Amino acid sequence: MIIRVYYASETGTAADVAEMLWRDCRARALPATLAPVDSLALTDLHALEFAVFVVATSGQGEFPIHSREFWTRLRLKAIPSDYLAQLKYAVISLGDSSYQKYNRAGRLLRARLKSLGAGEVVPNALCNDQHELGIDGALVPWREQFFEYVRASALFPGVLAEDDARLLLPPASKFELVDVDETEEAEEVPPAKPEPSDFSAVTVLANERVTSDEHFQDTRLITLDNTSGSLSYRPGDVLMVHPNNPEETVDIVIAALNYTDEQLDRRIRLRPTDANIKLPPRWMIGESTTLRECLRRVLDLQHIPKKSFFEILSKVSTDEMERDRLREFTLPENLDELLDYTTRARRTAAEVLRDFFRTAAGLPPQRLFDIFPTIRARAFSIASCPITHSAQVQLLVGKVEYKSRMADRRRGLCSTFLCRADPGQQMFVRVRTGTFTMPAESKPVICVGPGTGVAPFRSLLHYRNALSPTSPAPSMLFFGCRGRLTDYYFQLEWPLLKYNTTLVAFSRDQPEKVYVQDVIANEGEHVWRLIQQGGSILIAGSAGAMPKAVAEAIERIGRTNGGEEEGFVDRLEKLGRIQYETWD
Repeated sequence: MIIRVYYASETGTAADVAEMLWRDCRARALPATLAPVDSLALTDLHALEFAVFVVATSGQGEFPIHSREFWTRLRLKAIPSDYLAQLKYAVISLGDSSYQKYNRAGRLLRARLKSLGAGEVVPNALCNDQHELGIDGALVPWREQFFEYVRASALFPGVLAEDDARLLLPPASKFELVDVDETEEAEEVPPAKPEPSDFSAVTVLANERVTSDEHFQDTRLITLDNTSGSLSYRPGDVLMVHPNNPEETVDIVIAALNYTDEQLDRRIRLRPTDANIKLPPRWMIGESTTLRECLRRVLDLQHIPKKSFFEILSKVSTDEMERDRLREFTLPENLDELLDYTTRARRTAAEVLRDFFRTAAGLPPQRLFDIFPTIRARAFSIASCPITHSAQVQLLVGKVEYKSRMADRRRGLCSTFLCRADPGQQMFVRVRTGTFTMPAESKPVICVGPGTGVAPFRSLLHYRNALSPTSPAPSMLFFGCRGRLTDYYFQLEWPLLKYNTTLVAFSRDQPEKVYVQDVIANEGEHVWRLIQQGGSILIAGSAGAMPKAVAEAIERIGRTNGGEEEGFVDRLEKLGRIQYETWD
């Protein structure tokens, strides 16, 4: 019997978790394979005996885009109820409880497999990014339970016990680093034709600060060149941006590793040590690369390291004192100490290497690809209109910067990368379908977008105005910011949009704080009239208290103005007439 590990991934996290589980299986002498779930046909599924599915939830509770065809096939009503009676399975669900339909895809898959007769070996792991430990909060105990089941069952007689000495050995590296000599490089074959999911390079045209210089929040309007038209998008779509590491972070790691310039700048190719391991995409590493390039733009040096980071370092460290300290961080009884050192302090992996500099200085180059995950692209709502701004793509980006226990301020990887971008600089991006299903232009729309949440609505309202400049369906925009003179984004544009009413909540321009939900409540009659005309409500912004407060305001409007019974908002949500796009 073979453990088949499948993943449905949107940003790469599910693929990383699946690979980690596959490596755990191999370390225990368990036969295992690794593959994306979209490679699995129904006939293949019928033949499976043991499978683990690692499933991310995308958008409004949807399956990641490349796995939706698999999910459609699996939902066919014609499939017999005992079709998967031979299958033993487990599901790892990845989600974020700041989203309303958190972990929905994994829950749906689990229920469907069960309905087709499959037998679940351990309960679903409901991983939550908002947990203090991140996804490890659910993943670590699930992993222990899973391997306890595997050891206790008679299915895998050769599995290693948890205390087997072989498990203390360093795991095999993911890649070998192969030198590329000059003659071979000169004869390289042309790059493969990019796949539809590949990122493409675009040029920065402008980077404009749109908050006042005195305001604490640094928000930028980033304009990218789309003269070629290669970035085709619609209102509500998002731009996936692949950031580079900040130079100061790269310098920390290079100083800790103590590699020579010759080691850092030698041309190399990555060669997987197993057929189940995937290379980083071609657009990221090219035909060949260097360690310095990988540190700059491939490996995520700023991630907050998890327990597995310390496990690998402890197994490869040649310094006894540092090795013992690294091992201490991996012990269950020291979990609180690990949290203090990493998660609560927001200490990055680069800073950990600086702290354990003797271990870092002895780290073989190929191990960098074992301890650092690949940089993941971040999603930003497109703020431009494909008609009004036809040769451009614009993003509204608030720089993430805050204090922690560390001396240096913490900075978000991608927002810092974008806010530092200079005109003429290139970056890798791709368009992804957004989570909003935009209403027809003939229907009214109510947009609620405080702060940078207004970005998709700038795109939408310009689009509706451009398509129907004489008589578009009415729209309302509820925008919220701190002050008229500090962060009132696109202030001069809103009056130019015909048949749109813009109402602004300035939370700090008067003694009492005013938020978007307060302004919505004051406009109850107008809001109710648009709802009665078949209007939809779109809400974007921070996943904190705002979405709930807005929903409560709309619920009250339904009762007060329309005599609706309790559950009015729930009914609109089920009809798709209230939608959310929120983030932490």
